[in-house]
Amino acid sequence: MDKTQAICWLIQHRRADVPLPDIIRHLKVALSFDPKAMALLHQIHAEADTSQTSPLPLPSTRHPSRGYWNAMRKASKEPAMAWPVALLMLAEMTGEPVESVRVFLDSRMGEQFAHAVIERLHAGVGLGRGVRLVADAWMARPLDDIARLVYRLEAQSFLVGWIRIMQMP
Repeated sequence: MDKTQAICWLIQHRRADVPLPDIIRHLKVALSFDPKAMALLHQIHAEADTSQTSPLPLPSTRHPSRGYWNAMRKASKEPAMAWPVALLMLAEMTGEPVESVRVFLDSRMGEQFAHAVIERLHAGVGLGRGVRLVADAWMARPLDDIARLVYRLEAQSFLVGWIRIMQMP
């Protein structure tokens, strides 16, 4: 995905409570060195001012003081920007519903996931790539035998297993 596709994806998939001007302001700072990306941002901003398109509804965190959201906030990583990226990417990669992914991200495992993403961010990897790298690693890792026995799950990836475990009563 190139920068222009990433910008369009982020704008289209933003959370309903994150105003478009805030996203554009953050992207302008992050992409100020790229004239092509800046031109696209100006175009999107102009179109947004004249249209009344509504964003896709995404579930927001129910626990901003824990999980993925809180870890990103503590690391000064704009949780309102990081949330939809992780939510949508994990739902797409795992095939699990976004509401199930929301529960996972709000959990202690979501916090561990965020810490792994933050490590990638500190290494200079972008947010989307960082989420993808951590998710790929968690998808390649099998769910351990103890978790499978305790929660009575079939053999599956660590990530899918924990998303499903977080749904259990």
